[in-house]
Amino acid sequence: MFARLPDMVRVSLAALCLALCCPAALHAVDLKKAAAWLAQRAAAAYESGDMDKAASLYHEALRKDPSEPNCLYGAARAEQSAGRLDRAEQDY
Repeated sequence: MFARLPDMVRVSLAALCLALCCPAALHAVDLKKAAAWLAQRAAAAYESGDMDKAASLYHEALRKDPSEPNCLYGAARAEQSAGRLDRAEQDY
């Protein structure tokens, strides 16, 4: 019966069950979403040439989701572009 439901309904039901059974898992999902949003803002800052803002946002995203390698790479690129090679080396 569950398999016949549309994908969006199944995902919503699964998220609801997860939230009811394990609130910590829901918090982890929220952190991943927040990190992804911050990474998007960081990429936009990088593209506009604001390396300080890009590096700051990438580092903030990493605090929310330390498992995201693209944020670490983005932070390193921004630091390098800003001439802060010591910080870039730490991130790489």
